Amino acid sequence: MTAGEQQQQQQQQQQVAAAAAEQPERLTLFTYLVGVIACAGGISFGYEGPIVSGLIINPAFLQVFDDHSGSIHELAVQSSSYCKLNSPALQMYISCSFITAALATAAAATWADRYGRKKFILAAAALILAANVLQMAASGRAMLFAGRLIMGGGQGFATFTVPLYVAEMSPPQIRGRMGTIYSIATTIGQLLAFAVNQAVYASGLAAGWRISFAAVAWCPLVILLLLGIVLPDTPSSLLQRGRLDKARHSFKMVRHSSSLRREHEWQGMCSEASSVIASKQQQQQQQQQQQLERLGSRRQRSLLLQGLRKRPDATEAECDAEAAVLDPSVTAEQGLQGLDAAQAAGTTVDSSAVKKQLDLPAAAAAAAAAAAADKGAAGSGSSAAGSDTAAAAAAAGGKPLQGGTGSVWPALVIMLHLTLLRSFNGFVNIMYFTALLFSATGNSTRNSLLAQTLMGVATLLGGCAAMMGIDKVGRQPLLAWMGLAMACLMAAAAAILGSGLPPAAAAAGTILSPASTALLMVVLCLWQMAFWSSWGPCFYVVLSELYPLQSRARGVGWGMVTFNLGVVVVLSLGGSMLCAMSYGLLVFFAGVNLYLALFAAAVLPETKARGLHEVAEVYRHHWLWKHAYSSNKQQQQQQQQ
Repeated sequence: MTAGEQQQQQQQQQQVAAAAAEQPERLTLFTYLVGVIACAGGISFGYEGPIVSGLIINPAFLQVFDDHSGSIHELAVQSSSYCKLNSPALQMYISCSFITAALATAAAATWADRYGRKKFILAAAALILAANVLQMAASGRAMLFAGRLIMGGGQGFATFTVPLYVAEMSPPQIRGRMGTIYSIATTIGQLLAFAVNQAVYASGLAAGWRISFAAVAWCPLVILLLLGIVLPDTPSSLLQRGRLDKARHSFKMVRHSSSLRREHEWQGMCSEASSVIASKQQQQQQQQQQQLERLGSRRQRSLLLQGLRKRPDATEAECDAEAAVLDPSVTAEQGLQGLDAAQAAGTTVDSSAVKKQLDLPAAAAAAAAAAAADKGAAGSGSSAAGSDTAAAAAAAGGKPLQGGTGSVWPALVIMLHLTLLRSFNGFVNIMYFTALLFSATGNSTRNSLLAQTLMGVATLLGGCAAMMGIDKVGRQPLLAWMGLAMACLMAAAAAILGSGLPPAAAAAGTILSPASTALLMVVLCLWQMAFWSSWGPCFYVVLSELYPLQSRARGVGWGMVTFNLGVVVVLSLGGSMLCAMSYGLLVFFAGVNLYLALFAAAVLPETKARGLHEVAEVYRHHWLWKHAYSSNKQQQQQQQQ
């Protein structure tokens, strides 16, 4: 294909894409059910985390958690207010779930392409239900830790699979809004957890904390189980596994727009899937060829050693048998069978003939490679994966997206920044230690839980703002401007603590004044609104949009693994860092937020209203990441020709 024909075809595809984008998007019933899955997964995730933040200041829960060791109550006699969070047992209890979450996410990322997305959603709901039962019936620290670890496994499956499932099932024009549903549901779960904690403490029941593990979480988990059974897997995942008919059926279930828009998106998905399958076939062929070469080398060395040990005078028939064994076109089984037959017949080998056969002709090697390629193509053609997807791509008329090494590095760099730095921007500490912080600075347990509930309301308001603005404003400006606001607010919180409760006063047992406490609560509420209107929900949306199909599951999965490991570090050392750095810890959080804002403004590509199959084109037009594709551009043009 000439360059002019390529340009003409690209123009036609752009015209079709523009015409499809102008048509309105209509939603089906199953699209709404996908939104319900996002709600159920988000509520369960949001509820299970903050419920612990209220329990760790509940005396009834601490009495069971202490297991009569008194380790938690010893914190009450410490003089410094900043060090009342420095409990290794509590910090490990909170953070241990993220260790198993990282392991579960790594497993899901490895196997999601083979088994699909839906199975892991079902596994997540089942594990979280089991963990709630175990913690509700806990009689000591061991059972609480065991339930927390199982909870982490379910949360790891859920936080990886649910946003990925929603992203792949949602229409491009509302994918950002659908993705924020998960985060808004997370804020609803947090608010419910704060409210339940306050109600349980107000009831005064000795075993009231057990109700916290079963009050709200069971309903969304049952819904998640039922919808996970009813709804199909994502079209992209089914296409990747070669199930064309099921993928087409799943796609029609969640797309009710006009034929032009629907067919344009379907063609792009088929083209991307065919590229992934072709890449896998090529890798399999290369592995088969390498196995044949290694096998031939072993046979040659074996025959050479045999020839050197035996008499040098070999007959012509023996040399012919040796040549047949050394033929690189034979399979591994045939070669070994021939070698065994020659040894059983007592055939001797001429060392000079073996040395001549060691230098395989180039033609023979090329013939062996061609035979292996033909065999791999025939095998894949007989399967449903290769034939169906290739036919779909041919019918689509589109070209497969190139997914070379240049397409991985931009997403990898962005993912590491988003996951690691988001763990250290302060939201984890605010989520888990807000009530304990206000309690340590002189507030009663009731007022501390009330402050936490108010912050939950601010979180919900921020999530609603994100849902309304993410598809209108875009990902990049929202993250940049809100990141700057978060940096300023965190610096203001540090200034309030530094002026109202300096380290010397905290060491002397001084508490924060009521006016400073109220101002600190207002600033932290505003920070929560800024975070959950941008970096909270956009994190999952952007992470699901960074990768092409061939590396999407692994990329999102290992991104969540990195995030969970970062949270483990923050929660395990958060109280100790506050004890050592006092209000300087908030200054550190402000610096991280500022860096995230600058990173989003300069480096993050904009993926608003773009299909997931257009990820490569987004990177190719970015001022920085386009250089990662320049080295592969000539090779891609040759492959297209």
